[in-house]
Amino acid sequence: MEYMPGMRHARQLGPAVLLFGFWVAIAGSLHWQHLLFGVGVVLLVLRANRDLTFAEGEMTAFRLRNLPRLAAYLYFLLLDLVKANVQVAAIVLHPQLPIEPHLVLFRTALQGEAPRTLLANSITITPGTLTVDLHDDVLVVHALTREAAASLPEAAMEQRLIAMERSGSGGRGS
Repeated sequence: MEYMPGMRHARQLGPAVLLFGFWVAIAGSLHWQHLLFGVGVVLLVLRANRDLTFAEGEMTAFRLRNLPRLAAYLYFLLLDLVKANVQVAAIVLHPQLPIEPHLVLFRTALQGEAPRTLLANSITITPGTLTVDLHDDVLVVHALTREAAASLPEAAMEQRLIAMERSGSGGRGS
């Protein structure tokens, strides 16, 4: 997609609407002065955080056509979180506390910075695993058990993100 001057501002419309909606909800008033002040606060927040948005090419995995894949990813991530919570609770409540901490290095096939970061964060929020470092395409992950360490390189969450990334970069993956 070639650069279009108005696109930078158009990309901020969604966050602006969400922030303003949040402002109206917490302000508890629809008086014009509160609304005007809210617009000012939203503009300041967007201006202060302008460098935190994704670069032009980084949003490919999060385009509208990938919304069903993203929803499915979040659904399966939620299932993984529940399963991992139960496993970690069983380990913690076990009398012998059967942990075998491991550090695992594995290379991801994800190309973009945003999908890699989403993978690293997904691993981190999953109980029993913690992303220690992400450098280029290599993740360093601490796992609580040998089984958790062994399952990381073939993780289904990475495969789902790869499918989103391929679909977002011109539809080659779907």
